[in-house]
Parts: sequence; C-alpha cells; structure tokens
Amino acid sequence: MKDLNKVYSNSNRYSRAKVAFIYFSFLPTVGGAEMALATFALWLKRQGFNVYVLTTKSYNLEYHHDLSRYKCIQGIHILRFNYVPLLNRLWKYLFLSLDLIRFLIKYSFDVIVLFSSLPSFFTFSAFILGKIRGSCIIYRPMFNPRRLNIIKSKFVRILGYLWDYAILIKLLKLADYIVVLTHVEKKIIQNLVKVADEKIRIIPDPIIVKDDYDKIKELGHTKRKKYGIDEQTIVLLTVGRIVEYKGVQYLIQALKGIKDRLNNKVVLIIVGPQTSYLKQIKRLIKELKLQENVRI
Repeated sequence: MKDLNKVYSNSNRYSRAKVAFIYFSFLPTVGGAEMALATFALWLKRQGFNVYVLTTKSYNLEYHHDLSRYKCIQGIHILRFNYVPLLNRLWKYLFLSLDLIRFLIKYSFDVIVLFSSLPSFFTFSAFILGKIRGSCIIYRPMFNPRRLNIIKSKFVRILGYLWDYAILIKLLKLADYIVVLTHVEKKIIQNLVKVADEKIRIIPDPIIVKDDYDKIKELGHTKRKKYGIDEQTIVLLTVGRIVEYKGVQYLIQALKGIKDRLNNKVVLIIVGPQTSYLKQIKRLIKELKLQENVRI
C-alpha cells in the first residue's frame, strides 16, 4: 500500500484533474470492456490528465500473484488490489476488495469512471465511496437485460434480477452521467429507470488510429489478400465471444438483405473465441446460403 500512496501523492504536484477508471478486470485480460477502458485512459492521458486504472490482481477473472501491484504504462497509473471472490462458483464477478475500500477512503479523485453493470462489490464500493467523497461519477453500465436468460442456475438469476431492479436502478439515478454505446442501449436504460435525457451520453467504443493509420491500412490490404477479398468488396467486422446474447445471429440475418443490395460484394468477418454456439451459427449461415460471404 505504501507504493500506491506514493504514486498518488506524487501526482499532486500537477494541476490536471485526477481521473480513475474502475473495473474488476483489465489488461492483460483481453475483452471488449478492457480494450475500451485502455483506449479511453490513453486518450485522456494524451490530453494531460492524471489517469489511474484501479483493478484487481486477476487474469481472466482468476487471482494471479505474479501481477504487479503497480505499473505505469504510457503515463497511465495501473493499481491492482487484492480481493475476495464471493460466491465464486455461482457468480464470478462478485469480488470484494477491502484493499480498494481502504485506498478510496484515504484518497479521492475528481472523476471516477465505472465500467459494467454486472453485480460486483468492487465497482459498487467504489461508486458509493466516490459519491461520498464528492467525485463526479460517470457510469458506463454496458447493460444487457438478456444476459440473465442464459444463466442456468435459478438462484443466480434471482440474484441478478435483485441486483438490476433493487441496486442498479439506484446507481443509475445517483450517477452524474451515464455513458452508453448506442441509441438502443439508451432506450433500454430509460425503460429501466427514469433519468434526464441530457444525463445520458452516447459514446461508442473508441479507437485511436491517427498515429498508426498507414500501418492499419497496409494490414487491411494484407488481410484482404489472405481471405481472397478484392478491393471492391465491402468488409464488415465483428469482434467478440460467439455467444447467443451477443446477437451475431441478427447480424448474419441482416447480411442476407445487404448481400442482395450490394450484388454479393460484401463479406462479414467474425472474430472471437469459439463456443458451443458456433455450431448454430454455422447452421444459420448454411441455411441462408451465405458460406461465401462469412469468414470465421
């Protein structure tokens, strides 16, 4: 804890605001939330802010002793806290970190950005303590009401519903701002809880391409050659786990109409860890006769 205290204290010499991103998982774990968080943090650091990432000592949601307590990458302070995995077999996100609580009682931030609406005492305790300390709370819930439908345990589903309708609603009301990815998510949030329209901001996941544009463009040409796609064909890309609630099946169904409009000059590339749901996706592709238009 002494090292973390020193990191925080040393940043007091700068006049820029302190911004803390809080999420129970971070790089080297690779996921949509982790990558978006890292990109947001990097962009704010480039604007001159003091940026912190407060996360757990976990990799793929499993505790790892070898992850360093503190690391500074491209000027971003990454602080990892010990935690206790509550109900680990039933709900893998339900982390409790007394380490984090002690830190946030002692130190405050101008802005706290919280990721995920999943039940976790890690983010919940940071939200409450940040509110008490007077931080501006920005909540990025990434809310998917269908996520509970795929859970087999009835007990866990009940816990999930209690969290959504007893706790999450209150957190959304208490947040200073809510950040959503799309207009659809905004409508879902507004159906769940009554909040002022100006309180919800639509900010898609960011990518920083300015410095590496030429490299990215060249990589695009290389990938087209690899998959046998000519320069006139439009390429659609989706990245994420191939599971039902992610909705890749709807994208494939929409591709059928897009293909007809574009005279077959469109290809969808699906990138992500394969699951048992992949068999159903391959069956759907075959039924719609899209074998030449989809790459997995």
